[in-house]
Amino acid sequence: MHYSIARFRSLIRRLLRVVPAFLKHPNLFLLLLKGVHPEHYVRLNVKWLRDANIRTVIDIGANTGQFSGAARAVFSHASIYAFEPLPQCFGRLARRFSADKDMVAFPLALGERKGKVEFHENAYTQSSSVLELEDLHRKSRAWAARTESICVEMDRLDDLAPQMKLAAKLLVKIDVQGYEYEVLEGGKNVIGSADIVLIETAFKALYKGEASFHRLYQSLSELGFQYAGNLNQATDLETGRPIFADAIFLRR
Repeated sequence: MHYSIARFRSLIRRLLRVVPAFLKHPNLFLLLLKGVHPEHYVRLNVKWLRDANIRTVIDIGANTGQFSGAARAVFSHASIYAFEPLPQCFGRLARRFSADKDMVAFPLALGERKGKVEFHENAYTQSSSVLELEDLHRKSRAWAARTESICVEMDRLDDLAPQMKLAAKLLVKIDVQGYEYEVLEGGKNVIGSADIVLIETAFKALYKGEASFHRLYQSLSELGFQYAGNLNQATDLETGRPIFADAIFLRR
């Protein structure tokens, strides 16, 4: 019962955020019919991002292509490279973009090393991670509390750079459920060449061993980026306290 109520409340909150977007963006309904995720599209389809002249997008933690689809709608001429380790999600991702000659999908997790890794596949696939869930995650996101372990391939982003044509201007999106610091460690050269980094950051750990906002901030500062706010922010459903955000980092 708790699972059903919590999930219903979350869906209502998301719906209330999306409805005004349909009024502001008249073409959103047509894009929705094409499979474009409305929330991601609204967050990306803003003047400062459109004016950034993005030519390459790297989508790390692509799931079934929610972000990549919105990026294609906003940055129509960009090359997109997407990474997703879950076989079922990757299959949907690959089929969705099978006709897109400027999109390449990799069935991989990214991190600080290369090889096979235990991966915690979540019943709510967007909460899947290399890391185990913290109790706060189970409490605040009850619908994402069930996991099972599988084995996936992991690689380093820098080692895969020769397989990509990384034209400037580069946008990197990292949403890997607590494993963001390790992705940065394995991709300093590629990520360091980006113009914009969009990265999920936690204010309270939702995964065991998850790096804090401060640690990610320090790492990206060392790579030459400055924190520039959030695309969006999620809160605890009961207390309203901020839990995590999709943070924006811009090259200095």
